[in-house]
Amino acid sequence: MMMTMKTKRNPMRVLRLAPCVLLLQACVIPLGGAQVGDLRVTWSFDGSQRCSAAGVDQVNVQLIEKGKEGTEDGNAFGLAADCIAGSLVLPDVIAGTYTMTVTGIGEVAIYNNDKGVDVEVAPGALTDVVAQLALVNGEVVSRVEFRYRFDGDGSCSAAGIDAINAQVIDSEGTPIAGSTTPCLDGLAAVDGISTRGERTLHIEAIDADGNVRFRGDKELQNLQPGETLPLGIIDMVAASADVTARFTFDNVPFCAQAGVDTIDAQLLDAEGRIIQGQTIDCIVGSVVFTDIPVGTYTLHADAIDANNVVLYARDLEDVVIQTATVDVGIVNLTALASTVRVRFRLPDDQSCAEAGVDSVDIQIVDEENNVTGINVPCINGDSGDLLGPAPGQVTVRAQALSGVDVAFDGEVEGETIRAGANDVEVELEPVSTTLELSWDFVTVNVPNVQSSTVPQFDRTVFCAEADVDTINVRVSLGVRLVEAVTVDCLAGRVELPGLPVGDLSIELEGTRQQEGDSIYFGRDDNSDDRTQGFIPDDPLAVNVDVVATGARTAVNVRLSPNLPFARVVWAGDCGVTESASVDIQITAGGVSTGINVPCANGNAVVALPPGSESSPVSIALRGVSGQGVARTLRDAINDVNVVLGVNTFRFLGPL
Repeated sequence: MMMTMKTKRNPMRVLRLAPCVLLLQACVIPLGGAQVGDLRVTWSFDGSQRCSAAGVDQVNVQLIEKGKEGTEDGNAFGLAADCIAGSLVLPDVIAGTYTMTVTGIGEVAIYNNDKGVDVEVAPGALTDVVAQLALVNGEVVSRVEFRYRFDGDGSCSAAGIDAINAQVIDSEGTPIAGSTTPCLDGLAAVDGISTRGERTLHIEAIDADGNVRFRGDKELQNLQPGETLPLGIIDMVAASADVTARFTFDNVPFCAQAGVDTIDAQLLDAEGRIIQGQTIDCIVGSVVFTDIPVGTYTLHADAIDANNVVLYARDLEDVVIQTATVDVGIVNLTALASTVRVRFRLPDDQSCAEAGVDSVDIQIVDEENNVTGINVPCINGDSGDLLGPAPGQVTVRAQALSGVDVAFDGEVEGETIRAGANDVEVELEPVSTTLELSWDFVTVNVPNVQSSTVPQFDRTVFCAEADVDTINVRVSLGVRLVEAVTVDCLAGRVELPGLPVGDLSIELEGTRQQEGDSIYFGRDDNSDDRTQGFIPDDPLAVNVDVVATGARTAVNVRLSPNLPFARVVWAGDCGVTESASVDIQITAGGVSTGINVPCANGNAVVALPPGSESSPVSIALRGVSGQGVARTLRDAINDVNVVLGVNTFRFLGPL
């Protein structure tokens, strides 16, 4: 009966077997005073002492009392040991004659001593027995011998190699034999190689730190059972490595603080080809590239937020891989700037001139309400570029200005800004306000043009006394007409919603309904005359302030008779020039006249005769002393065209 036992946990176990029990179910026999002795068994395999060459792991020894084999009343003993022990001792065996069976067991081979031998165990003595084992099942294993070198001609010391580990593996990659020897530029060998099936020798060169620096493989052919196969010199090549890197973000170590959700990392070779890439959750902390061939690489990494926007990046060049494990360390990624091109479109594709727009304010507001802004001239179809807004979600705003007034605006919310160039288009809409417009009229005592009397704006009147039935209203922003409406004069007011914000030019015309002629007129032309040289109580001055979006602006316009007036303005200190008064000479419609007004007034308004708006007008003036001495005539303003309402003429310098 054969007994198979594994001895890896305990190199030696004694089995005392009862005569009534099979070997695999042995029980202990009380000695009860019987004489006993010890038996030592030594073994070899087909003349070889090497367990590895024979492919044997464990040796089992069994004793059955002679002549009582197969009966239940015979003494039986058993013991198992690791093959490499070379021998084992069975202690306290009851003296007598036994049949001994010795079995060597390996992965693919089984040996024994044929049918067993007779052994006499003497009482009180140690009996030595040698068991010659022969192959009964499986195969005799082989041995391979080889030398090695690194990258063609490198020695152990030059390559920094400490040890050579050799493994023989089968077709499924399972090691079946192996050895580890110091790297001494000498002979290395692997014993105990089964010749059954495909076999490959895999060699690793290991440095003092345990890193695999070089590898080599060789297929084993012509393995003969029980023989040694010389392989010659095996060239070993540099091994691949695992590469690890960790990251910070402009020296911020924490993902949440830096706003980073994932990290996308790549290893690129010298030609810029991607060798391997990894995308990880930022909280994982490190990225690992596996089995990277020895060489020099560039590590590229992008830190990406939850909206898939690249916030930080870095190219780490000259990453050298020459050991089995490479730790790049902490790689600090740099925050990326961006460029944003903001294009703006005016309503109905108007040009800047048509819309009365001079420039455009552009702002980018990030999620922390940080503002990046620029002002650019309004050029048709043009845009503004902003440098440096941080990548992320932003609001893009644009305001088209007429002078300093916002005439159009628009914004784009939730725009994702990425590293590099970005392009955003903003549709502009008119910025609106509501204008509350009211009116009344003044009567004017218009003297004869040849009279020296200055026109007098006598008193305020209303529709009936002024004989006005309807009011024509025109509102403009720059050259663009934004509103035109006709209302009943008796209404006294009109509300104009949705007007653009800015310096609005307003024209009001009072007409008789039956005749349809214009008999009163008032306007605001938004020229500098509004703030310079006006008579303070001039009822023709209509001031419309810049108003904000959504605001309401109330304006009262006084209309005067629909005649042309000449306002003459002069500069100079009357006291210095000793001018007490000013002579004003006017030529209108081919008729010349003159009036005299006090110099200190600084200006005068003169009514021109009807029809002057269709004929060239010339004006000149000179200072007059208190003694009536006239100064030198100033240069005249010749042949100018005038319009209904107030026309301003300025003279600079001393009178």
